Order: sequence, then C-alpha cells, then structure tokens
Amino acid sequence: MLERILMEVCQIMGECLDRNQMEKLKNTLFISFRGKVVSEEKFEISLSETDEDINLIKIFRASKIVSGRSEDTLKQYLAELRCCRATIGKKFRDITTMDLRWYFGMLQEKRGNKMITIQNKIHYINSFYSFLLNEGIISKNPVSRIEAPKIGREIKKPFSPEEMEAIRKSCTHVRDRALVEFLYSTGLRVSELVSLNIGDVDMVNREFVVNGKGNKERTAYFSPAACFYLKDYLDWREEKEKISEKERENVPLFSHIKKSYERISKTGIETMCRRIGKRCGIENVHPHRFRRTFATNMAARDMKLQELAKLMGHSKIETTMIYCDIAQNSVKNSYQKFCA
Repeated sequence: MLERILMEVCQIMGECLDRNQMEKLKNTLFISFRGKVVSEEKFEISLSETDEDINLIKIFRASKIVSGRSEDTLKQYLAELRCCRATIGKKFRDITTMDLRWYFGMLQEKRGNKMITIQNKIHYINSFYSFLLNEGIISKNPVSRIEAPKIGREIKKPFSPEEMEAIRKSCTHVRDRALVEFLYSTGLRVSELVSLNIGDVDMVNREFVVNGKGNKERTAYFSPAACFYLKDYLDWREEKEKISEKERENVPLFSHIKKSYERISKTGIETMCRRIGKRCGIENVHPHRFRRTFATNMAARDMKLQELAKLMGHSKIETTMIYCDIAQNSVKNSYQKFCA
C-alpha cells in the first residue's frame, strides 16, 4: 500500500519536475519511508441535535452576531466550517494541523480552488478555532501553524469613461438607467442599495443615510445626473403604482419593473448588469465594479483617502486603497510636478 502511494505521488509530480528532480524525489521518498507502515483512518460520525459540534457552531455564530457580522458573512463562515468538518470526517476537537493541510491541499489540487479562495477558507476556520481557544474550549489552535498562501495582487479594472457611456446607452428602461447612475455616483455596496426605501433619500440635498457593514451608519451622496434619472424613474413608479407622496416613504427605492413592484434583490441587480453588459459588449459588468469605478474616479480627482474611506464605509484606509486603480499617467504627472 505504501509503495502504491509513493508511486502515485511520483506520477503526479512527474508533470512538473524534470528528470533529475524526479529521480531525486523518488530516492528521497523511498529512503525516508523505508520501514514505515501506512494504515487508513476511518471515521464514522453521527450528528444529532445535541452534538457538541452543533453547539460549538451555535456559540461561535452568536459571538459573530455580537461583533456586528452581517447575515451573509455568517453564512459564509458556517458553510465553510461544515464543509471542512464533513470533508475531513472528524469532530472539530479532533481535527489536527495535518488534517487541515490535507484539506487545503485537496481543495487546491483536486477541486481547483484558487489561492484567494483558500486564503478566505483559512481565515474562516482560523477565526473559529481562535474563538474556541480564547474561550478555553480547546488547548491549541490547529490552524496556527498553517502559513497563509502568498497571493499576488490582481488589479481589477474600473470602467473606463467610454465603457460607462456604452453602459448608459444600453439601458433599455428608465429603472435601469437610474440604478446605473445611482451605483456609479454613490459607490454603494449592492446590499446597501437594495435596503433603501424612497423615504430614506433626500432629493433636495441629494443625500441619504445608509446602514453598512457591521450595522455602521454613514451619510452618502449622489450626483445631479443620478438625481435627474432617479426622479424620472420615481415619476414612472408613481404613475404605475398609484401611490401617494406619503405612501412612498416606506416603499423600496428600486423595485422590479413588473406589476407587484417588489423590492429588487441583489441577484436581480446582478442579472440586470449582466444583460446590460451583453448588450453593449462589455465583460464583467457587475454592481461591485461600479463601486471600484467610483473609488478610482474620486481618488483621481484628489479626494483625500480619509474622506473616500468614510464615503465607502471602510474602517481602514488600506481597504480603500485596494479599490483605487491609479492611472500610470496620473502617477507620471504627479512625479513631474513634485520633481520640477
């Protein structure tokens, strides 16, 4: 059994090693494992409502709610914890560092997970075990000796001015144009946008208060162009829905365009963006890219990073900087100005 495993390792590594490296690996493996015996571990777990692992997940979830994590974030944490536990086949208390190294390696090699995905999974699981350690429930964190993967920063491009014009022209409904302008001029997260009601928005001063990540409120603003198209859209809504000025207070700011006019969802906005992108031939048209474009444009116009971070709802300036794609000619012009 051991020889078969070693040969399988050599066969897999043969695709990325040259002949001399392959020979060195084979010799090292067979020398190091001489006299060793391999046995297959088997684990059978039967979960019930009183299972300790379920209780650990419950108290961990409660701690994250207290710290202000959103429901979407909590779902990601808990889904990964359950996936890790089920894949390894052990109770949380029994999972070792070696188990986790196998798990993350398997996700990368067998399931094709990208390094950024692995990094997020390590973060979720480490957060869980750090909590258990701090609470005195376990004596050591099995994630602590696992190094975070090194990831090169991928520069995600904002929309160019030409792309924004093409997107605007591809909006076939007054709702879509208003929504695109609102995303572009506010830099909102899509989850923040879908939560807004008409009564939340001050059309005179072109501002509103939004409840962001961690239940933190902030004031946001929108442009004259966004205000123009939003008024146009709300006039259309008033005619279709037959609602009074007073009734509009608690009505969703953006809704579906079909009768019933229910609040548009995150998925609904993403679908709308994909359709617009397909019509104008632009790839990766999605709500978050408008947020990135907003940040890049504000930075290019010399808005202070502290002010931009406040607008975007970031607690750290470093997070804001990730969103900003500074054009190379802008860097060159600044250099020439300061070195003249």
